[in-house]
Amino acid sequence: MKKPITSIFRVLSTLIIILTAGCGVKQVARLGELPSGPIQQIPNEMRGVWITRFAYASPDPDSMRSRIVTLIEEAVSANFNAIFFQVRGQAETLYPSPYEPWSKLVDNRDPGFDPVRLAVSEAHRQGLKFYAYINLLPLWNGDEPPADSSHLYFKHGPEVNPDSSWVCFDETGKPMQKNEYYYLNPALPEVKTYLKKIIHQFVETYDIDGLHFDRIRYPGSQYVNDPYSLKMFKSDS
Repeated sequence: MKKPITSIFRVLSTLIIILTAGCGVKQVARLGELPSGPIQQIPNEMRGVWITRFAYASPDPDSMRSRIVTLIEEAVSANFNAIFFQVRGQAETLYPSPYEPWSKLVDNRDPGFDPVRLAVSEAHRQGLKFYAYINLLPLWNGDEPPADSSHLYFKHGPEVNPDSSWVCFDETGKPMQKNEYYYLNPALPEVKTYLKKIIHQFVETYDIDGLHFDRIRYPGSQYVNDPYSLKMFKSDS
């Protein structure tokens, strides 16, 4: 059964509150002596492992299938109970998306099966929780533009008219140069709307247990000099 997006975001919000509630309070657990046997398992303990897109993606569909199954089996053997499985890297996906192209790691081509659907099915069959691991703000990291002309880079990347660019602007007031990635500007309403659309479609499609967001940050303190951010800063001063 697919999870309503509102429920997933509510869980994420609750988790953030729980994680931040104890900030500043140092709690140390001490044992009087070393235990003589196994320590009793913590109820609802999470033992999760990241599976990045680089670990399983391949232009060879058979190799990719095998890697996915093997990685999940290894997670089970290592006594993990959850996986954080990367499904989106830099505005391109490892699943069939109506909005974004297939990843360059699979040569921008449909491999003939859905890697994420396979991973979800295998994880649940093996008793693992499945958390979709998503890079939110990286747009592109290549020295050359993406091979797929439908990539977001060509509509809102660093080389389009600055009025249409969604990337962060540097201290010169211009679209940023590559800093590991070109990063989308999280302040822009258009970027927020776009990412919500991507996430909504995903959670409505797959029977996942949760979301794991990565690279949800600015690439540096100097990358906030776009016209929108400056306007909002001045209006709040």
